[in-house]
Amino acid sequence: KEARRLIIYSTDSTYHSAGDGKMVGAYKPNDMKCHVIDGSYDKNASLTYDYPSVSQINKIASEKGITIFFAVLKEVETEYKALAQKVQGSKTVRLNQDTTVNSDSDLVALITKEYTSLVRGLEMDRGSVSSHLELTFDPPCNKTNKCEVVHDAPVDISVTLQVKRCPSGKKYTDTLMFGPVGLYEKLTVDIEVQCQCDCEKKGKGVANSPKCSSSGTYQCGVCSCND
Repeated sequence: KEARRLIIYSTDSTYHSAGDGKMVGAYKPNDMKCHVIDGSYDKNASLTYDYPSVSQINKIASEKGITIFFAVLKEVETEYKALAQKVQGSKTVRLNQDTTVNSDSDLVALITKEYTSLVRGLEMDRGSVSSHLELTFDPPCNKTNKCEVVHDAPVDISVTLQVKRCPSGKKYTDTLMFGPVGLYEKLTVDIEVQCQCDCEKKGKGVANSPKCSSSGTYQCGVCSCND
């Protein structure tokens, strides 16, 4: 099984985002790749690629099941709370000056407390769901109504997938991936929807069928009377 992945980002300053790199000539969009060489960040890459956007950070955190803790001072807490709302599974933890200066153990205790609170509530990641489909969970296990997790006890969730309408075309295929936020475990569902029955195709009807008293076309179990 995959272990939980946790990143603790501690700072007393605001963050950079896409567009800020242009001030130093980093004009290329961030390529979302790692540019670390022998334990150090590649300076050439830092002057070439812009900072990642918030959506790029959220994409990686979501796909890799990474939980990010922003451990910050009160002065920048508002900025990181807004950021945490846009990065799935992330959380903001306020530090005080005494914590950052005097005791690493205080920081560990604070993160441990917040992490324990986080893992006791289960939130389901719906992934990307097409407008043609409707995906629901029972219980909902969403951000505002998380499911309680008890140690060594299973959490039963019923999943319902409904096709609301057929898109243009006679056949529709899609792939859904969903699972718990903060875990690198996803359920993949391949969907194939036949929007038209085989018997509905042109030429499949039986004209003047005996089932229609020889006065209509029999198709898909229904008689269409001749004019």
